[in-house]
Amino acid sequence: MHYLAIDTCVWIDLAKNPGEICEKILVLVERQKVRLILPQIVVDEWNRNRARIVSYRQDSISQKLKNARSLVTYLPEDRAKDFQQILEEFGEQKDQVVQKYADDDIDAIETLFRHPSTIRLEVTDGVRREVVDAGISRKAPFHKDKNNMADGAIIYSLIDYVGKEDLDNCVFVSTNWTDFCTKQDHSQIHEDLRTAFETHGMAYCPHIGKVINEIEKDLVSQETINELEDVIRMKELVDRLRERQLEAFRQMSEQSDQVRRRLIESQFSQAAAMTDMADQMRERQLEAFRQMSEQSDQVRRRLIESQFSQAEGAREAGDRWRESQNDMYRQVSEQSIRAVSQLSRYPLFQFQAAVESVTRWGSALTVSYGKWLADYQKSQEEALRKLVEGTGDARIIAEQAEIGEEEEGCHDENSVGDEDGEKPVS
Repeated sequence: MHYLAIDTCVWIDLAKNPGEICEKILVLVERQKVRLILPQIVVDEWNRNRARIVSYRQDSISQKLKNARSLVTYLPEDRAKDFQQILEEFGEQKDQVVQKYADDDIDAIETLFRHPSTIRLEVTDGVRREVVDAGISRKAPFHKDKNNMADGAIIYSLIDYVGKEDLDNCVFVSTNWTDFCTKQDHSQIHEDLRTAFETHGMAYCPHIGKVINEIEKDLVSQETINELEDVIRMKELVDRLRERQLEAFRQMSEQSDQVRRRLIESQFSQAAAMTDMADQMRERQLEAFRQMSEQSDQVRRRLIESQFSQAEGAREAGDRWRESQNDMYRQVSEQSIRAVSQLSRYPLFQFQAAVESVTRWGSALTVSYGKWLADYQKSQEEALRKLVEGTGDARIIAEQAEIGEEEEGCHDENSVGDEDGEKPVS
């Protein structure tokens, strides 16, 4: 007895490109030469791809019909008309024909799925643990950067069942060499799975036609073998192109990442330089502000010193003027005493006239001194107010002091005139 475990991708290829393979497998199954091992994951994947199989068949027939119509121009006129008519008749019922043949091919495969001798495998807890361990260790079929849980469940379910049942002559057929095969040779199982295959006497082959002919010689025609080889070569070519595209994409991604990193580094460098410049400008502005503050403080101190100096000068001028006024008052008093002593030598009526004259002169002097004193106090209050307000204009006080000195001079002249001008009447 031979045991065949056929991967989902092989079943889908047999449905897309129908031939005698499904029929020959059924012959071997009926002759009890072959039993199929069918993991439940394969059935689930098959059911998800049924609609795609019909769509693929329709697209394939449409393309072939388009190519056939292009041959009309190369035929003689009478044959071209007959050929064109046949194509038009087929085109009208193409969808129905394609659907019927696709359903027939799909039913032939599902007949094998439902056959009583087919062994159905469920994913056990032990298989799940093995799949998880293989994924963590990044062993095949997890050695690529993608999620291969379904492929892992298929291969480890098969290995687990063959080992437990101690089966011989079990062959795993798959064209998914990216996940199950070595990169150098697509006819060899991956080294991560090789030990388990050798331990349980399992084999791997991507060509279902050759596997059937090894079980029963020449059961599959050479034409079908060649067609399957063409399909395999085409898939290998597509996979290599895909790998090259992925590699080119990875290189572009790495270059893009390098450019992005350089751009980010450049931006960070520029940002750091701008930050340094901003810090330097801020320090310069702070230094300039400190210098301006120091200059402003110096100007303020000088202004206050000037104001205090002017106030002190005004105070000294006022004191000098007050002393001069006191001196003048003492002189006037002395002159008055001398005048009274002189008048005592004259007759009474002359003495009275002199007293009245001195009294008038004293009243005028008192009025003048009172006016000066009021003006002086007013000027001192105004100077003090300006000093408090910060104006510090001491020139006003100086001018007031000069005015006081001029008035002092005037009083001196009046006193001298009175002393010399008024004579006692004999």
